[in-house]
Amino acid sequence: MHIPQFIQSFFHPHVSMSRAEGIQLLDKAHQHEENDHFDKAIPMYNSLAADVDAEHAAKAQYRLGLIYMQDNEALHNPLLAFEVMEKAAANNHVQAQFQVGMMYLKGQGVSPDKEQAVHYLTAAAKGECSDAAYELGLLYLKQQDINAAISFLSQAAGNWHADACYRLGRLYLCAEHLDVPGAVENFEKAIECGHAPAMYRLGMMHWKGQGIKKNHSIAEVYFKKAAMEHYPQGAFMYALGMQRSYSGDQAAVRHYYQMALDGGVIKAALELGDIERDEAHFIEAVNYYQTASNYKISSASLKLAILLYEGEHDVPKDTVAALQLFQLASKQGNQTATLFLADWHRKQESWGDATVHVEQARQLYQVALKQGMSSAALIRHLNHQLLPVGSGLHNYLQIRCSIEYHQAKIYQENNQQDEYLTQIKASALSGHFLGNKESGRLQQEPKLSGQYVENVL
Repeated sequence: MHIPQFIQSFFHPHVSMSRAEGIQLLDKAHQHEENDHFDKAIPMYNSLAADVDAEHAAKAQYRLGLIYMQDNEALHNPLLAFEVMEKAAANNHVQAQFQVGMMYLKGQGVSPDKEQAVHYLTAAAKGECSDAAYELGLLYLKQQDINAAISFLSQAAGNWHADACYRLGRLYLCAEHLDVPGAVENFEKAIECGHAPAMYRLGMMHWKGQGIKKNHSIAEVYFKKAAMEHYPQGAFMYALGMQRSYSGDQAAVRHYYQMALDGGVIKAALELGDIERDEAHFIEAVNYYQTASNYKISSASLKLAILLYEGEHDVPKDTVAALQLFQLASKQGNQTATLFLADWHRKQESWGDATVHVEQARQLYQVALKQGMSSAALIRHLNHQLLPVGSGLHNYLQIRCSIEYHQAKIYQENNQQDEYLTQIKASALSGHFLGNKESGRLQQEPKLSGQYVENVL
């Protein structure tokens, strides 16, 4: 690579100049640098780098290092950048120590060396370099040295380093180091520095009631701030909050969901699909559902499947594609899709090979049970669909009901009252005789009747 003559003239004979002359030359060189007149700035910095005054030399070496770190093809020279930065670091230039530490960490202009990186970053942190303290905090987090991480992050956060405040806030929400007031304090400090992720996180604390009283109104204030900073997750939650509280017009809701989707929050595509479907824009809804389905959002696959299966409005009917989507949603754990497929197979018994369809239905109903559906709910579903259970499935369900009843008795023996109530009611609804008898007795107890409905339904 050709290196211009003014870069090649790196070393100059040692010269000595007065402090006033050094400051004046530094200012002049910096002006040339800011105006991209590097052919004039570099010789001036070289002169200062060779000065016997260590302070002048360190400042000049640091500025030279930054110049050689630029992406400019004529200037970019990592080896030379490291060389001059290391000289500045040796002259106790704090920012140069930070840069050398990062160069060792990333292997820029020098072979990667974590020990040397920690050495220089620690020196810079002792010189009150917040960036160095923050990077050390991240290093120790990766090494699972949480106490050291908290120490360095706290140092940086104390100097209002926004990213450090945010990281420290996240750390204080971990169970092992739970400190909700500390998390809130650090998120608020980061927010004062305009940190959008902190706005979102503090909003989520208020939204979920995470260690503080749940308050959606306060949460939406923080989500709005994050959305104004074009933070995708904040935009999504702000749109969701407006949608649920009816506090914003549909155009605004759509705008922020789209902002979230453009920023990579794929679940926003599902919400946009619902909006378009509700407004009878079915083709647009299909497109959004397809986007979400491509990223394995099962409810999007289900909704897209329904539109294609019904083939109404402007959406072409495509039964094959719909069934494939139902299968995809079922494999992704969507119980509704699983039940649809099972019911579809039962309704096909009079067509083709009835045995195959019955077996497919039986297997899919078992999948629904594995996906968390109770045998009671499945029996109610089958009764609602007016579909015969079938002997094989019926026997399976009865065995499962029996297991549920005996599991309830084990809970009772272990004084696990809540679990016992839930299990005994489930076995009763499934049709187990003893479970039904015991459930009837429990329903006569006023204190348990409300809990019965809550647990079972």
